[in-house]
Amino acid sequence: MRSEAPDALADLERIVRSLVASIADAAGVRPAIDVVGDRPGGQLAPGHPLIALTEAAALAVGVPVVWEAGSTDANLPLGHGAAAVCLGIARGENMHTVEEALDTSVLAAGLQKAYLIGAALLRGIQ
Repeated sequence: MRSEAPDALADLERIVRSLVASIADAAGVRPAIDVVGDRPGGQLAPGHPLIALTEAAALAVGVPVVWEAGSTDANLPLGHGAAAVCLGIARGENMHTVEEALDTSVLAAGLQKAYLIGAALLRGIQ
């Protein structure tokens, strides 16, 4: 289960656990639920300077930004109220499937984008 909204995720978890327990009781079985990852949710406000910086860097190298929610390393700082984005430096499709593919033709531009963002952060974005 994934969500950008921690409260919505907590509500969903309660519902799922309740449903599993009621079905298990009716079937006379004892369920076991294993949490395999617990990444906090979060997101940046649309006008956040890091969003503007990311979009400007992408525009400069000719690789459009596609904003998507996901479960990434950015979840940890976002969950603690810190600004973060996950930078894709290539294009992929069918992730986490046997048809997963990675298009590396934009890798150089993706690395340039990451460099521009890193350099701007080191200078201090305004």
